[in-house]
Amino acid sequence: MTNSARKILVVDDDGLVRENVVLFCERLGFDVTSCATVASAMGHASTGEFGVVLADCFLPDGNGIKILEEMSLSHPDMSIVMMTGFPSIEAVIRSLRLGAVDYVIKPLNLYELKTILERAAQKHTYALSAREALRLAETAGSGANGPITQDVDKRRSQIAETEFASSGVRY
Repeated sequence: MTNSARKILVVDDDGLVRENVVLFCERLGFDVTSCATVASAMGHASTGEFGVVLADCFLPDGNGIKILEEMSLSHPDMSIVMMTGFPSIEAVIRSLRLGAVDYVIKPLNLYELKTILERAAQKHTYALSAREALRLAETAGSGANGPITQDVDKRRSQIAETEFASSGVRY
């Protein structure tokens, strides 16, 4: 089973930037796929196989925010980082409100990018773990009459009987 948190999609229309980011990500241990357009990115990202997407805001066939909007809805566990060479406060705020985990400005500071990508991969891993824990709790019957709740109630009764019985207090 591959670790999806270590799979990254790099989306940038500047071939030199894209190739350098791909090489950098590979050195960090990421399994990298890259593309240059919104359409191509949507095709790749729709598979849900990526833990992290690093997308440029301005692409030849549209705005990278579209990638963020659609992937945040269809793959909420996916960590999306937006990047641009033309930053604005409005774009940063919009990206973060739409679910971007971070926003980086070109030219890229590789130390900063490393930190951001590692944090994004970690966030993806945590999101998957939380979803799995919720699934396990639901299948284990954690409802009002499920075995987990019954076990908790049983232990609560045992504690109440042993700790408070001598004082006459009942739980």
